[in-house]
Amino acid sequence: SSGQRSGVGVIGVIECNFLKPAHNKQDFEYTKEYRLTLAALGLKLNDYWREKKEKKAKERAFQALERKSQEGDTEETEDEDGEEDEEEEEVNVMWIQCEECLKWRGISTHLFAGSVPDPFRCSMHPIPSLRNHF
Repeated sequence: SSGQRSGVGVIGVIECNFLKPAHNKQDFEYTKEYRLTLAALGLKLNDYWREKKEKKAKERAFQALERKSQEGDTEETEDEDGEEDEEEEEVNVMWIQCEECLKWRGISTHLFAGSVPDPFRCSMHPIPSLRNHF
């Protein structure tokens, strides 16, 4: 209801036999390879969401053209339905990983005004109430 898409995500599976498991076998040791792998996965994730967004925009444009061509063919059916299709408001989200806690944050791109801090930390979140580790 707030416009944010909670529960929407991506699951990726990679072979990472070069990473060393931590002592509890629930995580990996925080090595250079681990950090580089997470950074590469972050880039892949942003590419994936960008492709999904572009595909959805093309589909919407095609549907709009299709509706216009149908309206031109049949003007008498124009006012039969009193309902209009409400499209979801598109939110541009950038996925950024915190350097301290290694959690991923989905942050609207307009909140950074074009410049994302590198390295990013949760304490740098543009919304003050979200500047702590969740």
